[in-house]
Amino acid sequence: MKRTYIAGLAILSLGLSTQAMAKDLDATDIIVGDFMSVGSINVKKIGANSMVDKIVQSNPDAVKSLNELKAAGIDYKKDIDVITVALDDKGHGCSVIDGSKAIKPAFDAYMVKKQYKSEDYKGVAIYSNSRDSAALLSETRLLVCDKFDIKPSIDNYKADKPKTLKERASTIYNMYNKASKSAEIRFGAKMTSSLRSRGQAYKLDGVDGASIGVTDIDAAALSVSFASGVDISVLAKTKSADTATAGAKLLNDTLTPLLSDPSLEQLGLAFLGKAYKISSEKENLKANVKLSEDQVNLLMGMAEGAVGGSKAGSK
Repeated sequence: MKRTYIAGLAILSLGLSTQAMAKDLDATDIIVGDFMSVGSINVKKIGANSMVDKIVQSNPDAVKSLNELKAAGIDYKKDIDVITVALDDKGHGCSVIDGSKAIKPAFDAYMVKKQYKSEDYKGVAIYSNSRDSAALLSETRLLVCDKFDIKPSIDNYKADKPKTLKERASTIYNMYNKASKSAEIRFGAKMTSSLRSRGQAYKLDGVDGASIGVTDIDAAALSVSFASGVDISVLAKTKSADTATAGAKLLNDTLTPLLSDPSLEQLGLAFLGKAYKISSEKENLKANVKLSEDQVNLLMGMAEGAVGGSKAGSK
């Protein structure tokens, strides 16, 4: 979802408490729409990680946004708990933001200052412009939507028996729950007909005629942990066990010679050859990448050097 003023500053209306959150509807069950994926980002855990903070601080756009929030009294390291996201295959969707600081008056004042349109919908104040909408659902939840109708989600939230994610989108629910619950970032996704059509050109072909591509995947789960460096795990549910087995072999056959190239050792990147693992289990294709904090810092430094050299060369 693209960053917008209303999505970024919607955090200002949070009025949250840990006790209230425990009694509230799970964030993944709130959002209603034709979505491809659902995920959660544990901002509080990420904010406490020095390596991630270094990455964030190296991004000028991120720093600008965080400074705007700080000026309004929000410290993302302390005041935001979890952001839950639901996206369609075009990158639009909704977010549920859980935080730990009650500053609703500041948000209301900001919306008035920016002249966002407001309306009352079943006792819920909705702020909106031509693209986005935001509504404080309760003292524990804020809902923000980008190019999506916010009202069905409000209806579901206020219903006596809300329709859960498991009831509305069982495939996404199942994949989301296959992602590691201890990871700071978790996503579950399903293949859509539109994405399948657009993904026909994205495939890897082997010399023996084997191939694996986007269209071979029906659903996927993603986990990203920063507890010790970076640990990324992907589980892709393919059409069959044979597809998963052939895909794992093809990926290993392709990556092994590339990541064992002697030139990588000269660059100090020989560790890349041991940083990944690709395997299959039944119809599932599995991939995992683990990098230590030192290895991440090395890669970041090389990337920053390459970007800096490119900019200097273009002058």
